[in-house]
Amino acid sequence: MSAEPRYYYVDAQNQAAGPIAMAGLLALKAAGTVTDATLVVAEGGTEWVAFSTLKSAAAPSSTPSPTISPLPVAPAATASAQSPSPSPAPSPSPCSCLSIKQNN
Repeated sequence: MSAEPRYYYVDAQNQAAGPIAMAGLLALKAAGTVTDATLVVAEGGTEWVAFSTLKSAAAPSSTPSPTISPLPVAPAATASAQSPSPSPAPSPSPCSCLSIKQNN
């Protein structure tokens, strides 16, 4: 089982500080103590690099988290689609109840 790598960083007094785990460096970054330009080196290493370089190399490779898309919205309905069109008037039909008798 391998231990988590630890790093040294150059502090505000231009002195090497550490060693510290990546989580600690990220906390110092959030606090403003470490910046992307801060020089860091892995414990036992010899090459000092900018923290931004180390961050990208040390970032765990993972698949991007899925994004949730909003559901599609139906286009706004027009007035004619919202209310039914009136049905055509019924055609007149002969009515037997009103038959007119003509007396001659």
